[in-house]
This record gives sequence, structure tokens and C-alpha cells, in this order.
Amino acid sequence: MQAANVTKDDIDLLVTNEAQESASLELKETIPCKNGVDPWITDQSPIGDYGRNAILSEIIGFANAHGGDVVIGIQESNDHPHRAAGITPLPQCTDLANRISLQCRDCIDPPIINLQSAGILCN
Repeated sequence: MQAANVTKDDIDLLVTNEAQESASLELKETIPCKNGVDPWITDQSPIGDYGRNAILSEIIGFANAHGGDVVIGIQESNDHPHRAAGITPLPQCTDLANRISLQCRDCIDPPIINLQSAGILCN
């Protein structure tokens, strides 16, 4: 599915169906951070290096395999494999998607040709 065509209903279905993480789906509640909350979440300053690297690692992993989706803003269950357990709305999600896309463009070589990102408003 094209990222631009994903809707709130699609995100709701991930949770309703308790979608499991897999070789083609990675769920993140928020941007990973070593200590506390990533600065982007609190004041939309640049995404921290740790969070950026964690997200880019997932994206590169999928690119090196057969593709996949990283969905940020989905609470995970505690069991394994993790399942979608709820939605965590993120501030300025469209801006976040754009920033991650730019980070991919600037940091990944060779570039990922069909990379797509989109912010989906869920509230």
C-alpha cells in the first residue's frame, strides 16, 4: 500500500486485529530515546541521534530484506512477538514523517528508491 493512501481506519485495524510484529512490520510507540523522551516529542527540535539511528536501522533492515513497514505511534503488547495494542498520537506527525524521510535521504547510501513516509492524523 502507498503511504499516502494509508488512513486512520488502516491504523485502527492494526490495533483491532492486534497486528504482530514480523519480518515486514515493526511497531514503535514513539521515537526511541536512551534517557527519557526524544527532544523532538517535547519541542519539535531535531530528532535525537539515538532515535534517528534506531529508526533508520529498522528501515535499512527492511530495505535489505524484502521491504516492510515501520509504524511509529503504536503501543506494543508485552508478549512476543509484540502486537499492536493501542495508538499513541504523536505531535506534528506529518512533520515527523517528513523529517524521517529527509534523514533517510541524507544518511542512507545507496538511497532507498521506493521509500515512502506519511503522517496519519488519528485523533
